[in-house]
Amino acid sequence: MSAKRYHSLFRRFNLITIGTVYLVILAGGVVRCTGSGMGCPDWPRCFGTWVPPTDESQLPSDYKQKYKVQGHEAEFNVAKTWTEYGNRLVGALTGVFIFCMFIYSIPFFKEDKQVFYFSLLSLFIVGFQGWLGAKVVASYLSPVMITIHMGLAMVLIGVLWYVYFRASKTIWFSGTLFDGLRPYRLWMWLLAITTFLQIIIGTQVREEIDTLAASMNHQGRGEWINMLGEYFLAHRILSYVIAVLTLYILIKAISDIQLGKGAKNVIYSIAFFITLEVIIGYVLVFLQLPAFAQPLHLLNGSIILGLEFILLMVMLNINYTPLSSSHVK
Repeated sequence: MSAKRYHSLFRRFNLITIGTVYLVILAGGVVRCTGSGMGCPDWPRCFGTWVPPTDESQLPSDYKQKYKVQGHEAEFNVAKTWTEYGNRLVGALTGVFIFCMFIYSIPFFKEDKQVFYFSLLSLFIVGFQGWLGAKVVASYLSPVMITIHMGLAMVLIGVLWYVYFRASKTIWFSGTLFDGLRPYRLWMWLLAITTFLQIIIGTQVREEIDTLAASMNHQGRGEWINMLGEYFLAHRILSYVIAVLTLYILIKAISDIQLGKGAKNVIYSIAFFITLEVIIGYVLVFLQLPAFAQPLHLLNGSIILGLEFILLMVMLNINYTPLSSSHVK
């Protein structure tokens, strides 16, 4: 296989892997919004089997005590069990894709060692995420563990995008696609850091909602927003900061004749998804936290962070010159 064909296949496989990570984030959001986090009280198996039961009669009579976690008796709910199990299957599929991506990265060792090493890092991260998932279940969904789990997923997205970037440098820097980005460096850093913090704080807001839902037996959903504490206030304030930063960058980009078309398109995409995020946020507040909007809110935020990271990578490598023709377009 020619080097050009091989590099093209690696980049496509890398993008597929990134897509599966976003799918894991969406599946995790569905698990949380449906309260299915303890649908499988053990890990990696579910109620002691690799394929979960579909009826309580398939479980031993003492299963509530046998699979007790942190003093909480296990409860079987077929919908919650299979929702959580589906999330695990998507996570396992992502692990397979990342392992295959690492194998494909080996030939890059002589051309660009960072492609190889960061592919290896992504493999370690997904393995650690699997171990952390077990700890989340064993801790009976500890808020701290869930936040670390979510934060590490964001790191994994960043690593995978960086691998794609390193393997595609001649594409990113061909022509004038990303010219004129230097003046945006400070503002993009501020936006990316604020977005990352917003996602982490949003995870804490989600924990508060879960606690309220459990304490009120999932009744009075319309009252939950008014009962949220300081994390929700911080989440709302940061949303305004992100909106202002995005609007400033967008206005600057529209009128900037020096800015390349590729850079403008990414900035426009960021503005679009942030606008969509604001709309979903208002849907959550004014429609009493509809379950369908919660995983979309999380997924959309992850997409925004990925787009911001792309621009940061370009800006950090703004003086890049291809070292050899082996990095084929």
